Amino acid sequence: MEDIEATCKRVIILKEGEKIYDSEIKGLVDKYSNDKIIELTFQSRPDLEKMANIGEIVSDEGLKIKIMTRRDKSNKAIYEIMNQFPNLVDISFSSIPFKQLIEKLMGNNEVGK
Repeated sequence: MEDIEATCKRVIILKEGEKIYDSEIKGLVDKYSNDKIIELTFQSRPDLEKMANIGEIVSDEGLKIKIMTRRDKSNKAIYEIMNQFPNLVDISFSSIPFKQLIEKLMGNNEVGK
């Protein structure tokens, strides 16, 4: 799927013979993804219980934690992280991976209807 993102600007998605999307890849993420991934790097191991109250922990690599939060709640999540975790060293944001978004679309019978 990474090769599609790297080489294509536009994508057409068919589901059960029906075209459910025909436009730019970025628009696909904007239209169908309500989630943001926040990648956090800490100086020392954070309290995961506190972190889980902010967002769903999707990856735990010791000092690097990825949490998923709703796009419309990401500003509040960042505010809470900045206030509750003084050992935060770095922070970055991304959308859910393209492959995961396609899998979500293909499993959702409501898409395109």
